[in-house]
Amino acid sequence: MRLTPVGDVQIQDESQPNETVLDPSIAREYLHAASKELGNPRINVARYESSQGLIATYQAASGKRIVFAANLGPEGKIRAQALHVNPTTGKLEGIINRSKDVGDDGKPLRDVTIDGVNMRAFIKNSVQKTNGHAEKESRLKHFLADDTGDAFLEGLPALYAALEGMESEAELASLAAPFGAVAMVLQLGTKEFRGFKHVDKVLGANKAQAMRNACDPADDCVARGKHFVIHRSGLFDVLGKQKNRVVGQIAPSSIAMALSVKSTPVEMIRRLSSPILPPQHALNLDGDGRCVQASMDRVGFGMCGTGMGLWPEVGTIQCLGHDYCVCAHGNLACVFSTPSACGLADGVVCYSLIDAAISYFENMWDCFFEWLDIMFGACPSDQLCPETERK
Repeated sequence: MRLTPVGDVQIQDESQPNETVLDPSIAREYLHAASKELGNPRINVARYESSQGLIATYQAASGKRIVFAANLGPEGKIRAQALHVNPTTGKLEGIINRSKDVGDDGKPLRDVTIDGVNMRAFIKNSVQKTNGHAEKESRLKHFLADDTGDAFLEGLPALYAALEGMESEAELASLAAPFGAVAMVLQLGTKEFRGFKHVDKVLGANKAQAMRNACDPADDCVARGKHFVIHRSGLFDVLGKQKNRVVGQIAPSSIAMALSVKSTPVEMIRRLSSPILPPQHALNLDGDGRCVQASMDRVGFGMCGTGMGLWPEVGTIQCLGHDYCVCAHGNLACVFSTPSACGLADGVVCYSLIDAAISYFENMWDCFFEWLDIMFGACPSDQLCPETERK
C-alpha cells in the first residue's frame, strides 16, 4: 500500500479508501493535523491485535477527527478511550473522562463523564428523571449536536463495520464493546439516533449493500453487521439479535454455564428475575406474545450482544428479559417500555432495550475508568495520553 504525506501525518493514497493508514506512533499528529477533504468520512484501523490493542482513526464528514484506542489488560480487562482535539483549547482530550465530583462520603465519585455529565448517574436516573436529569439530557443533546459528539456517534458504526473480519483472535471483538455500550446509552438517554448515514462512502457500495442485505425482512433494520444493527429509527444497536438466525445449542459461556446450572433460557430468567410470577397468572398465548423454545435455543439468546460471539460475553437479567420481549413482541414494542402482558405466558419478567443498555453499560463503564486510572500513569511516554492528563 502506498502512503502519501499530508502535513506531518502519513495517510494512505486516496485510491485505496478505508484500509490501514496510520502508524500509531503519530496518532497525536493525526489529531492535530488539518482535516483533508471535508465531506469524505474515513475510518482507518491502524492496529488491531491482542498484544498491542486497537487503534483506529475516524475523520467525520465535518472534518472532525477522533482516535479510538483500547487494549486488554490483566485478566482480559478492557481499557478504552476516544480522543480528540478540543477546538477551544487546542489540547488533546478524552471524550470520556473521570468524574471530578465527590460522593456523599466525601470520596471521589467512581464515575465517568461526557461533556461534564456523570454518565453512570445519568443512566440510573434516566427512567425516573430525577436529580436535574432534564438539564443533563439537554447538555448531552447539545454535545451530540456539535462536531465532537456528532463525529463520535457517526464514527461508531464505521468502527464496528471496519473491524469485521479482522479478528484473528476471538477476544479482539471485545475491544470495541465499551464504545458500543456508550453509544447505546447516549442515544437512548437523549433519543438522538444517527444511523449510518455515510455507509456507502465509508465502506464502499458493495460492502454497504451487503450490510443492507443482511437485514432479515422481518427485522426493523436497514443495515446489519456481525456485532451491530442499524434500526429504521437510526438507532445504532449493539444488543439486537437477528430473528431468523440458524438454531443451535446454547453457547457454552452462557449465563447457565456461568452459574453451573443446566437450564433453559426461560428457567434462567425465572431463576434470576424478580419478582417471579406464579403459574396461575400465566396467559395461554400461542404465537404472538410468547417466545417459543426453538427461538430461545439459539446461540447467544439472553446475552448482551448480537449473539454473534462477542467476547467476553456479558450476561444480565435485563438482557435476558429484553431478548424474551423482542422474541415475543418484536423490537419496536420493547425499546423504552414493554407490553403490559409481556412474559406472563411463561412467568418471566421482560425488560426494555433501555433497561438492557443500562445493564450493559454498567458492566462496561469501568473500561474507561481503568484507562484513565492505569494507562494515564504512563503519560510522559504515552503517545495517546491527553495533555490534560499528563503529569
